[in-house]
Amino acid sequence: MPVDPRTPVIVGAAQVVQRREDHPDPRQARDPATLMTEAVVAAAHDAGAPRLLGAVELVGVVAGLWSWPDPGRLVAERIGARHARTLLTTFGGQTPQALVAELARRIRHGELEVAVVCGGEANATRDRLRRAGLDKDWPTQDPDARPDETFG
Repeated sequence: MPVDPRTPVIVGAAQVVQRREDHPDPRQARDPATLMTEAVVAAAHDAGAPRLLGAVELVGVVAGLWSWPDPGRLVAERIGARHARTLLTTFGGQTPQALVAELARRIRHGELEVAVVCGGEANATRDRLRRAGLDKDWPTQDPDARPDETFG
């Protein structure tokens, strides 16, 4: 039996882990937006389709403990998906899976072709910087920036 072309498929997955021992100096550690971007790029390579990055229509980010109002925009710009819409979830234990299900529904109904779900934290790095009296050299974003939509 042929597969319906609107069947949602997860084509790539990746995880990026940053360990304290890899960066004894916390100023060398990566920020959450960089970690998310690295994971998205690695997932595209896992899929064997790095060209998908430019075709991403929506970057969905699971809420985290950072101050960016639209982290999906940071990721979208870095992966070359400048026209992608962005989505930021609220906090909740089942939110990541609910977001995957929602994006699958949108793909199934023809509302979307290519989407990314990501999330990232660097709380230990942030805390180490704070304890050392060092400033975070992390990307900044206009405080009035807003994601195109929220979820959850």
